[in-house]
Amino acid sequence: MDLELQEEFVQVRRIDLSALVKEVKQLKDKIETNTLDAQLDLLCGASRMLTSTVVCKILGWSRATFNRRLVDEFNPIPMTKDGRDWVICREVFTLYYNETFNPQN
Repeated sequence: MDLELQEEFVQVRRIDLSALVKEVKQLKDKIETNTLDAQLDLLCGASRMLTSTVVCKILGWSRATFNRRLVDEFNPIPMTKDGRDWVICREVFTLYYNETFNPQN
């Protein structure tokens, strides 16, 4: 959508501008709380290691999907067995997430 303004000044009612600013602020807050780092902070705090439960919540995977992704031929999730559960370092998970689900081409 191309928008071309030919006027140098535009008049907007204060109430309309205030409503627009409020909506933009709400969207900004929603985006900031929806980032990967914000979600990780919420789910595991300052911990450097993520459990399989946290990974499944972040990625929206069931336990069966998680188990399939552990042994995936092409892009397995790089988890390490720690006792009875699987763990991954937060930095490694962020790198895996960005390469797999948010590639920057």
